[in-house]
Amino acid sequence: MKFKISLSTLVLVIVGLSISVNAANPSHIQQLRRTKNCEGCDLTNIDLRSVNLAGAKLYKAKLNGSNLSGVNLSRADLSYSEFQRANLIGANLVGANLKLASLGNANLSRANLSGNNLRETFFWEKTNLSGANLRGVNLRNKTLNGINLSRANLSGANLREVELIGANLSRANLSGTDLREAKLEKANLTGANLRQANLCDATLPDGRISRQGCVGNQR
Repeated sequence: MKFKISLSTLVLVIVGLSISVNAANPSHIQQLRRTKNCEGCDLTNIDLRSVNLAGAKLYKAKLNGSNLSGVNLSRADLSYSEFQRANLIGANLVGANLKLASLGNANLSRANLSGNNLRETFFWEKTNLSGANLRGVNLRNKTLNGINLSRANLSGANLREVELIGANLSRANLSGTDLREAKLEKANLTGANLRQANLCDATLPDGRISRQGCVGNQR
């Protein structure tokens, strides 16, 4: 017996499979709302704006494409979690564990990450950190080429040896920031506040080597 499958039927099957692959696990959503403990859960493409996730345990959770705008994630364990394309606008991430978390293409505009150690957090060129509170964060030796940090507060942050080639730092607050040996070639520093920033041996946007902050030959 021969079966004929119409093109429209085939399309519906493919779309259905795509939705099921990219949808969150309903039982995981209930578990998260009930216990705030959802390690390794699939929470892809869901709206979590109404959920208080302060102190939540989301180790290795998949939150790709989810809406976490304005959500309280302070002190949450987000290590090894995935936030690709997630909406984290205005989210509170103070004290959150972001070790080996992937924030590729995530929108962290106006998010609060102040004081966090982000040395082992993954950022991509399209990660949006415009207007984010990054006061006192540790980003030493990170590669942040082309990233959007416009209007971000990076005062007192550790950006030593960071690569910021082509990054947008326009109107960013870099006062008191450690930028020693940083690579700033072609970065946009228009209107940035560099008051008391240490730029010793940093490569400036025009390719010159800065001596600002250097004491003698010390680094």
